Amino acid sequence: MIILHRNEPEKHIDRWYCLALTTDLFGQHALYRAWGSRRTAYQHVRCDTFPTVEDAVHAAQRILARRAQRGYREIYNDQTLPAAVEYTR
Repeated sequence: MIILHRNEPEKHIDRWYCLALTTDLFGQHALYRAWGSRRTAYQHVRCDTFPTVEDAVHAAQRILARRAQRGYREIYNDQTLPAAVEYTR
């Protein structure tokens, strides 16, 4: 699981984003994503399934790179995503 945070007080932004790679009940590789705001009750959860773990890791890489471009920083990483995940922290 990786947890990202973005805080820009001048823009009233205080958001979080969470990624977790696991398998679902049917044995498919799943990428769980959750995100929301710490200033409001807004939250959202999404689960995408992939045929291979490589596809799931590739999707996670793209998401992490996109979040890093938007100013999110990593605040927690339990190393469950393979070390091949490369993105700008």
